[in-house]
Amino acid sequence: MTSDDNFRRSDHLRKKKQKQKSNWYASLGMILLLLSVLISCVIYFQKADVSTIKNLGEAKSSLESASENSSQAEQPTQTISQIEDARFAQALTQTEVAKIAQLPDIDDAADETIIGRVICPEIGLDLPIWQGMGIGDGEPSDEPTSQYQRFMKAVSVKKNQVLGRDNFVLGAHTSFFDSSDKYFNPLLSQKNDNFEENPQLENLKLHNGSVIYVKQNVDQCEYKFRVSKIVADYGQEIDGEVVFTQLNDAHNDFKNRPQLTLYACTDKLGSGRLIVQAELVGTSEID
Repeated sequence: MTSDDNFRRSDHLRKKKQKQKSNWYASLGMILLLLSVLISCVIYFQKADVSTIKNLGEAKSSLESASENSSQAEQPTQTISQIEDARFAQALTQTEVAKIAQLPDIDDAADETIIGRVICPEIGLDLPIWQGMGIGDGEPSDEPTSQYQRFMKAVSVKKNQVLGRDNFVLGAHTSFFDSSDKYFNPLLSQKNDNFEENPQLENLKLHNGSVIYVKQNVDQCEYKFRVSKIVADYGQEIDGEVVFTQLNDAHNDFKNRPQLTLYACTDKLGSGRLIVQAELVGTSEID
């Protein structure tokens, strides 16, 4: 082999190595380019996913907001009566006795002050309220401050009772020798407009849900009550004496439960008591 042959052989090997090296660089460049493209695609799609998720989140929030607004729009605005009924229902859950009525709590004062009026348009009741029960023995009397005369109006029964805070108890006579709109006679008025002794409670015009108003002079406010309970107490004999247990219990005060209690005799002999209890549902200023 001549020197020219050796040179050509060496030159061929050198060119071959250069070509291989060039091919390797080209392959590396292609790989790097592909990696770059791949990374760019990954980044692009990640951004697209984030944007999509964000858009979906915003769309979900918009739908929820629209649904909530639609739901609110579908719900009718509560009426005053519905709001009062809600308060009434809440009041009925308050059953904790705050103060048990005792005999010394009875207001036997003979104050001639008229402190307000008790009104129930549904049954035609409209009576002035006198402060205190008086100190008479209940026998017929012309003395204005006697218990007999005072009970012709409504009278406050308990000492220091506060309207709108306590169980505000009022009592009055009934008279079966007079018209049905006098005294507490309207409490016994029946649906057929009859007025008689010891009526069946289910036949009374007054019923659970009836509204009774008390106007109080001292604060010039009207207190609105809704009837929650009507019972007749015919008493029971204990140690030779007739005791009206339900009437006694009806004098109790309940915690956080402002009430109104009305009571009157159910017959001429006074052998029974009609008891009406109502819950406070609202107050307003007197025009």
